[in-house]
Amino acid sequence: METWSWVHVSPVVDLAMKWIALRSNPCMSKFFEWQQGDKSSSVINYSLTRSLLWVISAVLHMLSGVLDRVIPEDAIGLPGGHVPWLPEFVPKIGLEIINNGFLSFPWTNATEHSGSFAEYLCHLRHQGENETSMASSQIHTSSSKGHSTSREGSILAGGIVKSSILEFTNVLTIFMNLITSQWQWTQSIEMFGRGGPAPGVGVGWGAVGGGFWSNDVLLAQTDAGLLISLVEIFQILSAKDLPSCEDMNFTIQRINSVLGVCLIVGPRDGFIMDKALDMLLQVPVLKYFDLCIRHFITIKGLKPLSWEYKEVDYQLFSKMLASHFRNRWLTVKKKLKAVDGSRCVGEKMSKKGGDLDTIHEDLDTSDMTSQDHSCTSLAVEWAHQRLPLPMHWFLSPISTINAGKRTASASNIINQLQDLPDFLEVAKGGLFFLLGIEVMSSFVSSEIQSPVWSVPLTWKLHSLSVILLAGMGVLEEQKSRDVYETLQVVYGQLVDELLFAAVSYGDLIYGRQVALYLHCCVETSVRLAAWTALSNARVLELLPPLANCVAKAEGFLEPVEVNERILEAYVKSWVSGALDRAATRRSLAFTLVLHHLSSFIFCCSTSDKLSFRNKLAKSLLRDYSRKKQHEGMLLDFIQYQKPGQREGSSVPMDEVEKRFKLLVEACEGNFSLLRDVEKLRLSFQR
Repeated sequence: METWSWVHVSPVVDLAMKWIALRSNPCMSKFFEWQQGDKSSSVINYSLTRSLLWVISAVLHMLSGVLDRVIPEDAIGLPGGHVPWLPEFVPKIGLEIINNGFLSFPWTNATEHSGSFAEYLCHLRHQGENETSMASSQIHTSSSKGHSTSREGSILAGGIVKSSILEFTNVLTIFMNLITSQWQWTQSIEMFGRGGPAPGVGVGWGAVGGGFWSNDVLLAQTDAGLLISLVEIFQILSAKDLPSCEDMNFTIQRINSVLGVCLIVGPRDGFIMDKALDMLLQVPVLKYFDLCIRHFITIKGLKPLSWEYKEVDYQLFSKMLASHFRNRWLTVKKKLKAVDGSRCVGEKMSKKGGDLDTIHEDLDTSDMTSQDHSCTSLAVEWAHQRLPLPMHWFLSPISTINAGKRTASASNIINQLQDLPDFLEVAKGGLFFLLGIEVMSSFVSSEIQSPVWSVPLTWKLHSLSVILLAGMGVLEEQKSRDVYETLQVVYGQLVDELLFAAVSYGDLIYGRQVALYLHCCVETSVRLAAWTALSNARVLELLPPLANCVAKAEGFLEPVEVNERILEAYVKSWVSGALDRAATRRSLAFTLVLHHLSSFIFCCSTSDKLSFRNKLAKSLLRDYSRKKQHEGMLLDFIQYQKPGQREGSSVPMDEVEKRFKLLVEACEGNFSLLRDVEKLRLSFQR
């Protein structure tokens, strides 16, 4: 294989290029007709589409591998970064990609082409059934360079990716938004607190939605792989000053989405996790964290940092954290030897006086042996790995006690920690990394859920305590001491906010006063700001019920809400889980959402609002497919009727059937959503 001549490769490449000649193939050219007419209906049936997409995906994957082999291993040392010679087929592949509409370019005329193939794949990802969506996510377009005298040649000379960067940005944005919702679904599957799924739970039975082997999770993992490939295109460059607001938001969203990917990848996706760690721990990203930290300190009026990290500090952080995270989360778990009379997993235990062994928090599994064959193949498959990661994985540099065996006392643990020469450096890097992602998450748009802020505050505070088990080493060095102190201040402010919310909003009189800002007579911008603040603080459930509010119920419910930003905020709170406890307590917040969303989706008859109505309905249905615990809320939504109307009676069956038909229409032919509507109908009938 190593001595395979490029002469033998050319015929194979020529044959492969016939499969990617989409415009000259009568069947494949129909891909580009999807924008003509109704976008909700596919031009060709999904079965044929799936088959073609898998073939194109395989061909492009093969071509990508061939192009990778063209680049010599020592390409970094070449003058100007350019290879001295390219096989003839390299520019041919590039021309085929350009001429067959895989991507759009600035010179593309809208009348010449009806959208790019990449745009069609994004359409399928949203509208197609699971296998079609997965096939569309598997297609990675290769980039190549060559020479030509035409405008295609100028694109090849400049680079296909660089010339179509706007389309790649749009595709990246789509998949970043998908990942933001998908990692929450993956984390909802029951898992060990220390990482990995619980044995026998979440692998296909006893788990909502089919567990880790469900189509939804497999599709999310496929999306994660594509997202990592897209993020690799957009390198984060080192800068001395914060970029513009738009560039800053885009950079933060990319880093946030990579953190989301880390919570999605499964046991077979270790290479994706490895790439994600490379992205998060590269020196330019760490420098970006430092810029965010200093900007945060300035705007919050905190104690300024009187020192600066040097290049060698960032490189050391990157090296130590990369080594720690890979050893902690990407190595295979091994079984523990019997120590001090304790039993191995496969050893039988007497029924009399058989107490369960304590799982010590200070236990590290890195030195365990794997010589135990008493487990079943399924147990071995899932018990000896750490993916998917737990939500709090990024706390491990400062919270993992690296004891290789069970020890009798805490003093022994401390002695072992002090024998580890790199422990303090890992802890210092972990403190900086934690402060960086915490501060960065504070700049994330309120519309985006951050994985960092989803970790309970008590776990973060506890990790700051655990690091002191090794002694005062992290506090003796001025830089790590200041970082530690800043983290204390940040978490202290969050504790104060939570305490204020619990005491103030929990007070009936105070809650009634705050609820007035959600009254329909209040300006739209004020109502939106009030709702967003309450939702982000997770205190919607502390508002009083509608009957206990100061004003009459009609003032909160009429007129029906038609402002799109407020309706989207309602749906975001529903999907994010901010309304879960509000639904249980029947607070004003849940009543408002039920009333206004139900009225808008089921009673809105204007054609200009139809697409927006469908968008909201599909968001609720997708949330239901990921979180079966929201089934009761969705059934309440379908059966909702205005308070006081036909008190004591339910919605007529013909009205309920009409609402189900509207939900079917809102699916716009999406097979997976249609299945969810049918499941919902069956649940209602039961």
